[in-house]
Amino acid sequence: MTLQQELALRAAHVDEKELLRLMGYSRPTQRHCQRLRAVLADPMLGLSVSAFDFRFGNRAFIQALGQVLGINRADVREGLRLICQKIETEAQRFKPVIQVDTGFKRTTQPIFALAACEHHRYVLFSPQELDHYYALPVAERVRLVSEKVRQHYQQCQGFLGIWGYIQRYIYQYEDALSLVLLPDGTIIEETSQTGDNIGVSLQHKGKPLNALISASEQ
Repeated sequence: MTLQQELALRAAHVDEKELLRLMGYSRPTQRHCQRLRAVLADPMLGLSVSAFDFRFGNRAFIQALGQVLGINRADVREGLRLICQKIETEAQRFKPVIQVDTGFKRTTQPIFALAACEHHRYVLFSPQELDHYYALPVAERVRLVSEKVRQHYQQCQGFLGIWGYIQRYIYQYEDALSLVLLPDGTIIEETSQTGDNIGVSLQHKGKPLNALISASEQ
């Protein structure tokens, strides 16, 4: 049993606010409860994102939670070590990208409408799918991606809203290596072309769309 599973199992028998009070929160708020739920539901116990609520940082929160729930401190330390090791390993892995290519060229579409719809141009992996993906040999990874492409095309019925009709998919599996797939999942070529290259037409006054999106969020 992992540390996250052990914590979740024991916490299930204690009222949220009572648990937080035992951890040192004199007046637990809804935000504190939300943090507790998020930590207990996350296999990484929230260690992959920064968090601080003026009482506990990530590790201290988990250590306090483990202490209140009666888990041996050495077991908590070992569980934290294993999670941090996994986070570091995953950070060093190349995360696969599947981008949808519609051959889009901007004409009269408002730039911020495109920005709002930018995420539609990607077929995303869930954390569980990524774990499964990394455990597979290369050939099986390609089969997995082909199936995701077929499912995406069927769900979209070949049309991606403001971006237009889907022509192909670009599956980037290394820094400068990609496979080009048809909507039925068939591989038609290997290329050094990446998602950034196929998005080159998405510019406004000479600036890439992604740069404009980032600037608008600051």
